[in-house]
Amino acid sequence: MSMIRSACIAAALVLGQAAPLAAQDAPRAYDFQERTRALAFDPVRFFPERSEPAMAVRYLGDDYGFPVYAIAVRRGCTDADLGEARRTCGDRLIARMVRSPYVGKPPRARVRGQRLFAMIAKSPPQSDDALLRLLDKAGLEWLEADIRKCPTAMAHLATGQDLRFSSVLNQTRQMAPVHYLDTDSR
Repeated sequence: MSMIRSACIAAALVLGQAAPLAAQDAPRAYDFQERTRALAFDPVRFFPERSEPAMAVRYLGDDYGFPVYAIAVRRGCTDADLGEARRTCGDRLIARMVRSPYVGKPPRARVRGQRLFAMIAKSPPQSDDALLRLLDKAGLEWLEADIRKCPTAMAHLATGQDLRFSSVLNQTRQMAPVHYLDTDSR
């Protein structure tokens, strides 16, 4: 009996040491949630002609990490401005936004991101290419506006020193992410 017990303990010790090693060598599962936030909801990617927008905002549904919307704002012309448009585009403030789809008004903002993740989870992708194909079919809302043509937006921007979120530039003069967190207290 003692010999069998010793053999069982030895086997357990060997397996206990081998299992963590095998887990370390196993490939990591594709994290479609993290990759969705990086590929579709990273505002730094919204203006390919220039690497850094003047302002970037990501709203991730309270602190749950659900991609609700992302906005990037930059001044000046874009690659789409050709010919005569190039003469007047320098003073524009272009805002680009991507938003998770939702029909009607969601009960809470984060429901947009929850539904997007639920849709993707129905056939979970295993690569960025597969995820991008799913996102193309997801009905993401892409919006663009010239902020200077909206008096309400310009009035809000004029109150910039009163806004309560982190500075757009950090101490190294590099673009710092601006995360707007709303408690959805409705």
